[in-house]
Amino acid sequence: MMRILLLFFLSVILPVAAVPDPDALKEAIKKNGGQIFSTNGTDCQVEFHLTGRRLDDGGLVTVGELKDTVILNLRDTGITDAGLAHLKGLNKLRRLHLERTAVGDEGIAHLSNLHGLEYLNLYSSKITDKALDHLAGLKNLRQLFVWQTGVTEEGVAKLQKALPTLRIIRGVDLDKVAAEAAKPKEEPKPLEVLTWMAIDGSPLPKSNSGDFLLLHLENQSGKKVKLYWVNYGGGLQFYADIAAGDTREQTTYTGATWLIADADDNHLGYFRTKQKNAKAVIPKVTN
Repeated sequence: MMRILLLFFLSVILPVAAVPDPDALKEAIKKNGGQIFSTNGTDCQVEFHLTGRRLDDGGLVTVGELKDTVILNLRDTGITDAGLAHLKGLNKLRRLHLERTAVGDEGIAHLSNLHGLEYLNLYSSKITDKALDHLAGLKNLRQLFVWQTGVTEEGVAKLQKALPTLRIIRGVDLDKVAAEAAKPKEEPKPLEVLTWMAIDGSPLPKSNSGDFLLLHLENQSGKKVKLYWVNYGGGLQFYADIAAGDTREQTTYTGATWLIADADDNHLGYFRTKQKNAKAVIPKVTN
């Protein structure tokens, strides 16, 4: 009897940890400018780099509670080392974008237990070789971008020894560029030409978050067109008008879908990026 009373007392007196409501978390993330897409019905892809660049460390509290996040893009936001402490529990996280943020060595220490991480972009962040020591235990890491950081060749070599299958991208080596410039010039290789996919009533392919590349668009349709990016959830985001005969250099990623519409927003066709920088020729379309 005393045991029953004790259990009843504990259940009434001691607080019960509340389980965050996923829908409430998603609404809070959206209010901070985040975009959320479902990757397989349950897992989430959270993006702040397009509409949530004002995100600060406080905004990462709710992000860290959304445990089904597998892809997180914080590029160009206002986060710092302190904010990354909120991400410690994202055990399903596979891809993390931190490029062009104020994140440094202390922040990367908070990622040392994210063993599912496969892709980490730290381009133009504040890291040094100390940050790389915190990554040595991430055996699933396959791609790491450290371009325009304080990382040295010695630091890269040390991490490469610990993670032989990791591809570490350091960006442009100016000495190599100068050496290549002194060599006789070769004819540049032509860009891969993407296939124009006419609209046939089928759903447009959703974009994936892949590796960075450039897309050279040429408008040969004879009229002004509109360029839309098909986002990760299948929605459309307007990017630019392209006048008849004009060209546009568009930064994008592998596996992205770019829709072309006329001035009245009639969908004409689309391009799907592949693995290389490419050219996309917008043809004449007869309605």
